[in-house]
Parts: sequence; C-alpha cells; structure tokens
Amino acid sequence: MLTAMIDRRQLLGWALAAPALLIATAPAAAAPRPGRLYDGRQVPPHGGGPLPTRLALDQVRLGRARRVRAVTVFSQANANDRFVAVVEVDFVPRRSMFLTVAGGAVPASSWGSGFAGRGRGSLTFTLDAAMADELCQVLGVPRHDRAPLGAGLAGRWRPRAQPFALGHPMELVVAITHGGGDPVAMSVGGRQRGPRDNRFGFTVTRAGQPLPVLDAPDFGGVMGYRRLAPGDVVELAADLAAWVTIDQPGTYDVRCQHQVELTPTEAGAPWPAHGHETWDRTFSATVPIVVV
Repeated sequence: MLTAMIDRRQLLGWALAAPALLIATAPAAAAPRPGRLYDGRQVPPHGGGPLPTRLALDQVRLGRARRVRAVTVFSQANANDRFVAVVEVDFVPRRSMFLTVAGGAVPASSWGSGFAGRGRGSLTFTLDAAMADELCQVLGVPRHDRAPLGAGLAGRWRPRAQPFALGHPMELVVAITHGGGDPVAMSVGGRQRGPRDNRFGFTVTRAGQPLPVLDAPDFGGVMGYRRLAPGDVVELAADLAAWVTIDQPGTYDVRCQHQVELTPTEAGAPWPAHGHETWDRTFSATVPIVVV
C-alpha cells in the first residue's frame, strides 16, 4: 500500500513537471527571413537624431509581413559604400516599416506615395555595402553601383576683381570647363533656399589664423541640370561676405569649393531606376585675395 502511494506521488510530480520541461526545451522562435518587409515599432521608441542603420531583433517588435512589388538597390556614394533600397508596395505607407537583414531589421528613412501609380507607395532604406549585397542575393536583384562621370571637367577659381574694398561685395568666381569627352549634365541650384548657396563653401585664413564661418543652413531649393559639351564653359560666382566677416584690410587665403552632381543627361537621375546614374564632384582651390 505504501509503495503504491509513493508511485502515485511520483507520477503526479512528473505530470506537473512535464509542461515546464517542454517549455524549457522548445526551440526558440525562428528569426525572420532576410529581405522581408514588416510593420512594426522600435523599442524603446526612436528618441530623435539620425536613424540607426540596423536594429537588433530585440530592439524591434515586428508585426505582419507586407507584400512587396519591387525592390531597387543602388549606390548613394562615389565609393559605392552607401546604398539605398527603394521598396515599392501596393499601398501608401503612413509610417516607418522594417526591412529584415541578417541578425536585425533596418527602419525606413522615408516613405509615402511612390513611383508606380495612384494608390501605390514606396519606402526608402539606407544600407551599407554588406547589407546591400545580402539583400540583392536574397531577392535576386542587381546591385547598381555608381560609375565616374565628367572626366573632361575642370574648375578654375579667381576673384572677380582685385583688390576688394571693405564694405563692398567680394565675389569669387569658378569657371567650369568641359575639356573633352562625353557630354555631361551638371546640377544647378538645390541648396540656395536660404541666405546663401551652400553648393559653395569658403574658409578664410589671415596669417594662418582662420576666420569664423557664419552659420547659414540651407533648406533645399529648385534644382535643374545644365548640359555641358566639349568646349563649354560655365561661370558661377558667390559673395564671400555670406560666409565670413572681413573687416580689416590685408591679405587673406581663401579655400574655395563648389559641389555639383553630374548625370548623363539633363533628365537627371530619377529614382529608383536611374538613382545610381550620378557622380558627386567638387571643384576646389586656394585663392589669395587682397582687401583694402
């Protein structure tokens, strides 16, 4: 009788312990497959500033998977080390979503109405080269890299007139010349909505000491493209007074630069199909000026 009671108690203990054993030994939930688009939210919520390039899976709560129409992956840098994935969908996204990669998820940096017609939308994701390669392999889509453009272009800087007079404009001019090769289109505008055109940049020193640069952020602006064929020359100018305050006569050294985007034609490089067909170019030089 005693033996029977012990056996029943042992059996009862095993029965109670069995669910816990099953839970402890159950396999962990499978990680989401790379290359899938999900609703979801970051935990804790994004606190402002630049978006993270990739979140670990314990930093995001993924919701349902969403159907993707097309994905285009293309470079955003001459070095082909920064990429964008444009994901086209059959709806207009109203919030950020997540694209899964190995070991994590990438939050969308922008979203909204898209390129494929009414009622459709797209999301943009920023990737490094390794993530771009992974995504292209998983989805079977090509990686579109940038290629150099504008090999025949050269820029030459000069003051508009010398000497400059205190209290008067101090214009510096860059002459961009196409010396030969294929025609190319150069961006004009795009960063001039504000107190100055920030495609230009100037740093000024006197006797080796730099002058403070005035703060003047840009807010975009209308941008177009100008075609340059061999033999063409374009002159662009900016007033140095928008960057520094020069209130003493003397000799100064000015480090000048002008940044442009080059594309094969005046049509530019519309996303997503032609997003990689651009090349960043900076024309720079150091120019001495005399102020009286």
